[in-house]
Amino acid sequence: MKGIKILAIAAAAATGVATSSCLEDDVNTILVDPADPAQGVNGGNGGNGGNNGGDDKPGKPVSYDLRFYMTGLRNPDNGEWLRLIGSGSAGQNARVKIDGKETKAEFINSDDPDATVFKADIALLVDNSESMEEENDAIAAGIKDWTAALSSDKLDIRYAAVGHSEEGTINGATDFSTAENLEAFFNYRSGRDRTAHFSGPGSDRLQREAEGYPTLNTECCMLALRFGDEQLSFREDAERVYISFTDEPNQPYGNAEYSADWLLDNWEGRMGEVHTVYSAEEPTDFRPLFSESARLLSDRTGGTVTYTDPAMSGFSLAGLPLTEALTHSYTAHFPNIAEYCDGKAHQVEITAYWADGSVAGKKQVTTVFTKD
Repeated sequence: MKGIKILAIAAAAATGVATSSCLEDDVNTILVDPADPAQGVNGGNGGNGGNNGGDDKPGKPVSYDLRFYMTGLRNPDNGEWLRLIGSGSAGQNARVKIDGKETKAEFINSDDPDATVFKADIALLVDNSESMEEENDAIAAGIKDWTAALSSDKLDIRYAAVGHSEEGTINGATDFSTAENLEAFFNYRSGRDRTAHFSGPGSDRLQREAEGYPTLNTECCMLALRFGDEQLSFREDAERVYISFTDEPNQPYGNAEYSADWLLDNWEGRMGEVHTVYSAEEPTDFRPLFSESARLLSDRTGGTVTYTDPAMSGFSLAGLPLTEALTHSYTAHFPNIAEYCDGKAHQVEITAYWADGSVAGKKQVTTVFTKD
């Protein structure tokens, strides 16, 4: 979503900068370099869209396609996902603004015949401290059903994982690869040991990099997030998605660069959303730089938060709002955004509405549109 990517934002919004290419609409043939992600049908993170059109003639319409997913659009009454309807159509239920100005946009839904493949790179960030034995087992048990739910000819998904310890270290990881590799990674021994090792693609490199990371002396989800952002091999044209599993607050041990506040000034929408699964009753006695609400990682990147018990009773990865959202992605088609192809950053905001006019969800992303 890239970010939103471009990533979904249920009620919160993440902001990022991405570069996309604008092309005009009056030419029959386009020569595309398949090695250049900016020219593909699915663009870069924060753009995740394709462009169609032609040569650089002033005043000509410039179109752009923006792929995204958005959690929260499943109707709680009938279980159906909201079909987005855009400008000029009866029953319009989604509006788009660029820099606060309403912009014409049409929408393609995931089950429409002309929907294109949606790419996502999903990284699991797993607290493997002593109290997370049951959670690690529950995650491992649900991986096969979860990845099966995300298996579709309209989805192109890769998986990775990062393990972090109660000593405040990165003590395990596997780089992006197949669902089978993720399952093998989690089936290494049992309990907390499932994610306390390096294996699979890129394991030697990831282990070397982990050894150079600080020791924070206690669990820190931000340490795992920073490691994932800096070291995992994300594709340029894929949504970046994180799922953070923990039963402790974020504890940066006095290090501001691993505090959730770091996200406020340094995290861009193209860098992805964090969806938190918290398997304990969250405390309320937080202390800045030492004990912070774990959900802040989600609140500040536009992700969702799911609470469960230590045994993860009734929890399933396949049942996460994120999982359903990925299978119901959308494309926003802008018929003409020529005025924004100026090399500057522009904020795109998509708002979806229920039939009664209430807001179902929002997504924000800052994008730089540039002409080829």
